[in-house]
Amino acid sequence: MATDNELSFPINQALLDDANKLKQERGLVRERLDKIEAKKNDVSPSVYQKVKQEYVQKLNEATNALLEKKGDIDKELSTLYETRSRITESLEQHKEVLEELKFRHELGEHDDANFTSLSNDELDKIGKFEKVLGAVSGNIDRYKAIFEDEEGFVESAEPSIKKQKTKPTKQATTPNLLEGSDYNIETEGEDYFAPEEDASRTPSESSIDITKKTAAETSTPSGAARLIIIEGGHVNQEYKLRKETTIGRANSNTIILKDGKVSRQHAVVKQTGNEYVMLDLNSSNGVIVNHERVKEHVLSDGDQIAIGDHTLQFKL
Repeated sequence: MATDNELSFPINQALLDDANKLKQERGLVRERLDKIEAKKNDVSPSVYQKVKQEYVQKLNEATNALLEKKGDIDKELSTLYETRSRITESLEQHKEVLEELKFRHELGEHDDANFTSLSNDELDKIGKFEKVLGAVSGNIDRYKAIFEDEEGFVESAEPSIKKQKTKPTKQATTPNLLEGSDYNIETEGEDYFAPEEDASRTPSESSIDITKKTAAETSTPSGAARLIIIEGGHVNQEYKLRKETTIGRANSNTIILKDGKVSRQHAVVKQTGNEYVMLDLNSSNGVIVNHERVKEHVLSDGDQIAIGDHTLQFKL
């Protein structure tokens, strides 16, 4: 099992084994062809030509089989290159956030406790991404090593990835979870690697999608616990809170905020008895309640909540 310092990113081991087996078979054929040339004077020309032609045919067959397998490996490499690019990009973003936090702390914007909490959160994400990045790079090296000393096999070039435009291709052979880690590349990864919406769009263009909500969900009686979305100082929409009310960019959420700074599954409000608890679902940009970033917060009447570029108010 991997330790905290040794993350293992799932790899298509069957593909690796098949490629190495074909490589060994091809190598054996080439060795025998070399022996045929070295010993051709020990046999008649007809025997030499017959055996040589047989092994030339075997070499062609082995080469074609290995080339076909290389095509499969190139697809795996393409996925890994894209994933590495996304992770590297997100890693640099979190490092920049940490640098900004330190600078603002030096300016006196954050007290020590708040700065420690925010910086530790960023350091945790940075450490996680660095471990995953190392594991992904290790798999790339394992695939590339198969063809490093194979004559006639051109190394696959790493593609130029356009920032924030495509997701890493999901391979059926790749499990969701990294071994020995609670990091989930398919769920947490979506928040970090998903294409961002245009964050420059105004609220009237992109902020709230309520087309799929019923009248019962978007119209609330006085006295019911609810979240109010405020735009320009005015109430834009009210949502009656359920046992669980999810908030995020994905269309599966109860409250949909179409904003590039909002994660697909950003936060949830859970009812516990007479209390409503706001929980951050490991979002990239966090949940701010009354100007403080929180992971979990018991809501009180009038609490102001900032998610991305949106302001919400909790009312009882």
